Amino acid sequence: MKISRMRTLAGFFSLLWLVCVSSTAQHQHSSTTSVEDQSWPVNGGSSANAHYSPLTQINRNNVANLAVAWKYDTHEKGGLQTSPIIVGGVLYGITPTQKVFALNAATGQPLWTFDSGIVGTQPERGLVFWSSDGSADGANKRILVGVMNFLYALDAVSGKPIPSFGARGSIDLREGLGRPLSSSWVSLTSPGAIYKDLIIVGGRNAETLPAPPGDIRAFDVRTGKLRWAFHTIPRPGEFGYETWPRDAWKYIGAANNWCGMTVDVQFANEPVARASKLRRWENCRDIHPSRSSRMNPCRRWTTSSSSAARACAGSTSS
Repeated sequence: MKISRMRTLAGFFSLLWLVCVSSTAQHQHSSTTSVEDQSWPVNGGSSANAHYSPLTQINRNNVANLAVAWKYDTHEKGGLQTSPIIVGGVLYGITPTQKVFALNAATGQPLWTFDSGIVGTQPERGLVFWSSDGSADGANKRILVGVMNFLYALDAVSGKPIPSFGARGSIDLREGLGRPLSSSWVSLTSPGAIYKDLIIVGGRNAETLPAPPGDIRAFDVRTGKLRWAFHTIPRPGEFGYETWPRDAWKYIGAANNWCGMTVDVQFANEPVARASKLRRWENCRDIHPSRSSRMNPCRRWTTSSSSAARACAGSTSS
């Protein structure tokens, strides 16, 4: 890790706040609060991304008395946009250049750091924890995290890439989009969403041509194999194809999800917000996370110069 004394206030305070809350919460044990409730295992706190914690030890009466328990300095330049997660007493986060780190959440003691060798130049807002039974003590615990156009699977205990995932621990998100890799720019700037044994991701795409399509894709968390893809720019024979220019899927890009997703576990739907390459926002749409073939109609902006909205178009592939 390169040593530098420069630190951004945004990154410093983001991590410091979490440290203060989590270190206090580590000592809170009551009949109404479980150990799981004291963690922050998912970006946004839960699969619903509600940003809510049931902890009550810190409240409006004593928040002014909080003191710094520990600090962690990444020794890097740049903005720290990551929202760390806490699972089983371990805090996982990402540095400005997209090195992944694990700390003892109570003491701030570094446990491991993973450096892919790739210098990240895009924002990275978080990472994902997965275990075979969904618990902090489950078997086969891993961290799934984006580093530019790569999705890595790391051993949550050691921080080492898992060789059985993709190509020696990572998959290239530029692959499988039907465009040449040399002209495909994709960066995973927000954490994926977990549904059972799937990691569902979108990505940030180029906003000028050439640009790859913004497919929503689900990969097997164990092997890295593609399980399904939802084509936001429909292909022939898929729903909504006729609402786009002929063969649009061959040359129009983006219509991508870069801001993150949530999973409605009860109804097993995946609400997705997407942006067109012309920076027009689209309404949310529902994707069934296990097979991608279920969707609810919505409206989509055309990618032509016209500002008229067309009927919602979408597509799937198994």
